[in-house]
Amino acid sequence: MTKNPNTTSDQTQHFDLIVIGSGAGNIVVDAALSAGKSVALIEKGYWGGTCLNRGCIPTKILLTPADRLREWKLNQKIGLKGDMPTLDWSVAAARMKNMVSGNRQGVEDYYGGFDNCSLFHGTATFTGKKALAVTLDNGSTVSLTADRFVIAAGGRSKVPSIAGLDEVGALTTETFFDDKFPKKLYESITLIGGADIGAEFAHLFAAYGCKVNVVQHNVRLVPKQDEDVSAKVLEQFRADGINVVLNKDTTRVEIVDGKKRLHFKDRATGEEEYVDSEEIIISAGIAPYTDLLKPEKAGVELDRRGWIRTNEYLETTAPDIYAIGDINGQLQLRHKANYEAEILSWNLYTRHMLPEKRPLRVVRYDVVPSATFTHPQVGRVGLTEAQAKDAGYNIYVSKFNFSEVVKAYAMGIDADTTEDGFVKLIVDQETDRMLGMHIVGPEASILVQGAAYLMNAGEQPHKIVNEDIEHEMAAAGRAGNYEKYIDPRTREGIAHAMTIHPALMEVVGWSHNPITGQILEKGKQNK
Repeated sequence: MTKNPNTTSDQTQHFDLIVIGSGAGNIVVDAALSAGKSVALIEKGYWGGTCLNRGCIPTKILLTPADRLREWKLNQKIGLKGDMPTLDWSVAAARMKNMVSGNRQGVEDYYGGFDNCSLFHGTATFTGKKALAVTLDNGSTVSLTADRFVIAAGGRSKVPSIAGLDEVGALTTETFFDDKFPKKLYESITLIGGADIGAEFAHLFAAYGCKVNVVQHNVRLVPKQDEDVSAKVLEQFRADGINVVLNKDTTRVEIVDGKKRLHFKDRATGEEEYVDSEEIIISAGIAPYTDLLKPEKAGVELDRRGWIRTNEYLETTAPDIYAIGDINGQLQLRHKANYEAEILSWNLYTRHMLPEKRPLRVVRYDVVPSATFTHPQVGRVGLTEAQAKDAGYNIYVSKFNFSEVVKAYAMGIDADTTEDGFVKLIVDQETDRMLGMHIVGPEASILVQGAAYLMNAGEQPHKIVNEDIEHEMAAAGRAGNYEKYIDPRTREGIAHAMTIHPALMEVVGWSHNPITGQILEKGKQNK
């Protein structure tokens, strides 16, 4: 099999499995290779996918110095003296680029080392029920078929229609972490969008001394978070000198005196305003790659937003075609994609390699942990207060501030500072079950993970997703052949839950994962 084909093949190549996307899809590749299957791995962008090249990994490497600078401001409170450090942007940038480029090359080299794995760098388009064409980098095309397909192609930045934007230009995460990466820090920047990505970029640049504007369409900052969390983040942003404007429609962009001027109007009053900055970054959401893939030609249905419809076993409407990660529209988080990939790997390959027959695993999205690495850091799992009420739960809410524990005082966090965060717990009064936990403050991504493990364990609900999708796995699972209980005392209590990426708790989450451990060890032996 050709590792990196550069010419058009007159003969269609057939594989046991084709995986489109080299991010979380690699987990399924590992499982298939360990099972002795022939695999084709297709990637249109950089090897390693979104998370490695323009998502979690590069952003968190650049955000960590920003976190340290914010922490430094508390030093005088705890008895440390000295000048505040300054950032060497070139060092931070070099560390980020070295990590990304090294791992990017590592993905290609690793999978290229397997005799039963073929790599194709190009754009895949479905041409039939179990067939696709890949347009390679040199413009040639290869035809591929397979017994099974896993679509893990991710998404791309959604760019709103704004008058003048094409002429003036703006950055997305794709261009910022590629050819438009700044050699030196901006003096000023405007972010279009104040959800998680926008909030992280705002913290990054503001901590480094840039003048930062955030122009947000929603009436709240980080609007997917609990309302109390949104209010706290907004309070801290403004205390940090970030200019945040909410409930605005962006209207046009122009160049004025060498700066990029973004015009917007208030959605309630119609009042028009503008901000000027050296650069604009768009963080207005994610759009799927289904327009390029054309999965409809293979019988794969999309929802009204263009995402691939899947059931609780990651099956699509087409038999033997599965979809994981961003492209199935069920939350855009790398650890959620990893979780789906592990479940699919288990169901398709790993459980069949064990001596005793084991039940299927089913995805659940009611206990998804997540973190926003901004200042203050945000961690959450489960329902917000508003979501719990809308779902009809009779709830009670407890809220506890960081400043009420000694460790926070030791860190310099007092009740009279904006640095004081809180934990908000939402509980079903009738069962005393945790419905949601929301943390805003230092290391929230670590603190919330324990609740995620607890909420994921015990009896496993079987919530049917897209009831009309019922192929082999769904039929077996809905008949009762699925994992019904996770014992929190076993390592599966951690291994079968999502662990926030890229939080430090991954040290615990991945070390307890028997599936991944077996696959990685077998992969090393094969290589």
